[in-house]
Amino acid sequence: MTSLIPPRIAALKTVMNKARVDAYIIPTADPHQSEYVPEYWAGRYWISGFHGSAGTVVVTADHAGLWTDSRYFLQAELELKGSGVTLHKLLAQAQAEYMDWICSQLKSGQTVGCDFWCFSLAQIRAFDKKLTEKGLHLKDCGDLMQDIWEDRPALSPEPIYEHAVKYAGKSRELKLKSLREQLKLQKADYILLSALDEIAYLLNLRGKDVHCNPVFTSYLLVTMDHCDLFIPPDKLPEALEKKLAEDGVHVKNYFTIKSVVQAIKPGKKILIDPSTMNAKLAIQFPEGSLLSDVSPVMKMKAIKSKPEIEHIRKVMEKDGAALVKAFIWLENLLKKSKNCSEHEFAMKIMEFRSQQPLYVGESFDAIVGYQANGAIIHYKPDAKKSATIKAKGILLVDSGGQYQDGTTDITRTIALSAPAPEVKNNIPQCSWDISPWQMPFFRKGLKVSNLTSWRVNIYGICP
Repeated sequence: MTSLIPPRIAALKTVMNKARVDAYIIPTADPHQSEYVPEYWAGRYWISGFHGSAGTVVVTADHAGLWTDSRYFLQAELELKGSGVTLHKLLAQAQAEYMDWICSQLKSGQTVGCDFWCFSLAQIRAFDKKLTEKGLHLKDCGDLMQDIWEDRPALSPEPIYEHAVKYAGKSRELKLKSLREQLKLQKADYILLSALDEIAYLLNLRGKDVHCNPVFTSYLLVTMDHCDLFIPPDKLPEALEKKLAEDGVHVKNYFTIKSVVQAIKPGKKILIDPSTMNAKLAIQFPEGSLLSDVSPVMKMKAIKSKPEIEHIRKVMEKDGAALVKAFIWLENLLKKSKNCSEHEFAMKIMEFRSQQPLYVGESFDAIVGYQANGAIIHYKPDAKKSATIKAKGILLVDSGGQYQDGTTDITRTIALSAPAPEVKNNIPQCSWDISPWQMPFFRKGLKVSNLTSWRVNIYGICP
């Protein structure tokens, strides 16, 4: 894989030169600011070879760098080796430290480019302010990888399906009614939703466009008496599309959203969440029309109904049963002096989960890390290079399941033999270090990691 990266970066630099940009930013993002992106928008992985779920690549005429946080340092060092991409270690998660680097490297008058479709309005506002202060220019140059990414995956053709109201807790009609009440309170004529989880929740629909995430690529434009769902063509079964129409939800082509937004008349007020709405769409609205606030749908999601709470309890019970069966299987295997790979055990966990009622799939790729691999955060065992689990040492298992009635994410650390003295000492020290800081409130900007690591640093557990 690493041998493919240098030619790709060279091709991108050629395109950058034609577009007259001196630095190009490639995020881990799609037009919906999803944490996990469809393969079509996995440009950061394609240009760097880094598999981690968080990180940003910046390319200039003489440098290509990946900025990621401490969860991925070990993984990035391994995957970037020989690629020509330099690892830049973020001091804190979700901080745009690469902008400081760009400002230190470029000269006044030079231009920084990015694709406004894949950055939120809040991000672009912050970038523009910072770059302007340094005498630099920000340019929406679109997706510069479009013409050089020859084998780029297509958008998912997987159909959208209905999520039963008995599991959703409320009908889409009731949810839309609640949303419109919020529009009325905020004196908004429209709300444009772009976060995929919010749209799936609001309409009681699910999809398979993102690996391990039951969402579908879409936008939703809602007024007091109208609701338009923008999705790629041929994604809805005819019967479901008819049912949505009966509920007041009308289907439009995903690729027409920009022109629809541009057609909104001046004087209308549009509510958006600047942290999830991409800048490309946000700047299409008439001047002075935007109302920026946290999405009311996010707040609606946070308040679980009684049926949802009951389903969560049942899901945890059956998911726990599946994990117990998997651990018993492993224990019995090791007692017979047999071994299995990390990947094999991850597949076995999936097998036991799939035997549970209402199973849909995994909520993320299982993290099964034996011994040293347990220190690699978000480690994904590979079928070809997976470590062998033996009847000694420590095994970390972090996995979860998607069910029609709920989602799980469970982490367990298993001692496969009598733990070494240092392990017995380190685990409680880390627990004591973290537990007192779970509940207090802190002032904005305080680095809680500095407080939570003092004990382990004293004991020499962490470097």
